[in-house]
Amino acid sequence: MHEELVQNYFSTDKGHYGVILAVRRPPQEVAKRLLAILNSVTADELQNQVRYI
Repeated sequence: MHEELVQNYFSTDKGHYGVILAVRRPPQEVAKRLLAILNSVTADELQNQVRYI
């Protein structure tokens, strides 16, 4: 479902501020992975990107 939303943005040349998708994991693991991404890229680098954690 969420991947479809992202594909729609790309197919219509709409920009977005970045999408981070997470599979079901313990909340602590999701937070750890999310912080790792947010600490390693800038907001500009994340723009129009899709990341999976």
